[in-house]
Amino acid sequence: MYELGIRHSIGLPTIMVRHKNSKLGWFRKQTEHVPFDVTHYRHLVLDLDDSAAAREAIEETVHSALAEMRNPGPQGKFDNPVTEYYKGWPMIEGSPTAGLALGYYTNMVKRTAKALSSTDAKAFLRDENKRPVRELAIDQIERLNVYIPRDLQASTNYADTFRKKSNAQNLEITTTKGRPVETYFVEEDHALLDIPTTLGAINKAVRRRVPDDPGLASEIARFVTSRELDRFDSALKRLIEDENDPNEDDDVIAFLKNRVAFYDLWTDSSGRVTPKLTLERVSKPQGR
Repeated sequence: MYELGIRHSIGLPTIMVRHKNSKLGWFRKQTEHVPFDVTHYRHLVLDLDDSAAAREAIEETVHSALAEMRNPGPQGKFDNPVTEYYKGWPMIEGSPTAGLALGYYTNMVKRTAKALSSTDAKAFLRDENKRPVRELAIDQIERLNVYIPRDLQASTNYADTFRKKSNAQNLEITTTKGRPVETYFVEEDHALLDIPTTLGAINKAVRRRVPDDPGLASEIARFVTSRELDRFDSALKRLIEDENDPNEDDDVIAFLKNRVAFYDLWTDSSGRVTPKLTLERVSKPQGR
């Protein structure tokens, strides 16, 4: 069960096999017994002493599984209930997504909500050298828009491009408690614009999963990267959904649940960057 748990937590398709040895004689019945806790899992019975038959059975099963993955049917997914259940919360050290999401939520999303809800909060627009240019009224900041790059290889470059395209201005929010919040403000939208800078660790994790593809150009590398980004997005939303600290200010909770939206940032072959609101967002931004 330990190995099965590891395979499911990684989230890759898994075919379970059981060795059936026809030469064991009186002990054969014992080896054919399937433990009660895995009896409901489909598995393939192989006699490894007959290598030709075992190979044929494995090939047939693999081809069948691949066909099912390519044509998943009306449910839109192949049958893997354990992976589906845990897809938002990977359980292994090789996937840093849950920790990255928690760190970003704590150090950026929630800290921003707390700063904006503080009675002594002040916001300053800054130039390219991060020198204050003018003060911005706090009530001009109506929401926080988080943009998650879908191409981590080029995320730094097109993050800068997207900020320029959006006319985002460097902004610092200060309070008497805690360190300042540094982010960007889009005056036309009356919204903060933030692109997580912690996502680079996902590339390193994917390279560990796909060591033969350091450039992460293969189909499996792109698939794993996309899934990790989906996990980051869903983990952030779950943290907001589950935010119910009785000691937290009501204004902070209200900002988190009503004024935070998540977007995917896509780039095409020409380098054009396009934001797309994720379908499973938690918050429905209010105001303008």
